[in-house]
Amino acid sequence: MTDFDRPSLLIADDKADFRTIVREVAEPEGWAVTECNNGAELMAALEVSDRPSCVVLDLVMPEMDGIETLMAFLGAESIPEIILVSGSDPVHLQTAEIILAERDVTLLATLRKPVPVRELRAALARSKLVAPAD
Repeated sequence: MTDFDRPSLLIADDKADFRTIVREVAEPEGWAVTECNNGAELMAALEVSDRPSCVVLDLVMPEMDGIETLMAFLGAESIPEIILVSGSDPVHLQTAEIILAERDVTLLATLRKPVPVRELRAALARSKLVAPAD
C-alpha cells in the first residue's frame, strides 16, 4: 500500500516524544503520518498538501494553540476527524469538545496526557477511514 492509498494523519503537538509515540502507533495501523510542532505549522502544511483524514491535536502549544487551530479548521469546506489531547486543565478539552459538537465535527476521542497507548490505538481505530484489521 502506498502513502496515496493510506489515510493521512497529521499530528500537531509541541512535544516531539508524544509525536513519536503517535507515529509508532499509527503507522503500523495503516496511517500515513505527518508531524507538526504547533498549529501554525499544521496550517502551513495544509497549504501544500491535501487535507488530512484525521488530526491529533494538542490544545496547548506555542504560536497557535489547539483552540485557534480548531477555529481555523471550521472555516474549511472539509473538516478532518479530530483526536484532542491535552495535559493541562480539563476545561480546555471541554471547551474544544463543545466547539466541535456545535459544528458537527467528528471527534474520535478526547485524551488526557500522558495518553496510554491502548487509548490512542482505540481512538485511531474509531476512524471511518481505516479498514478494520483482519
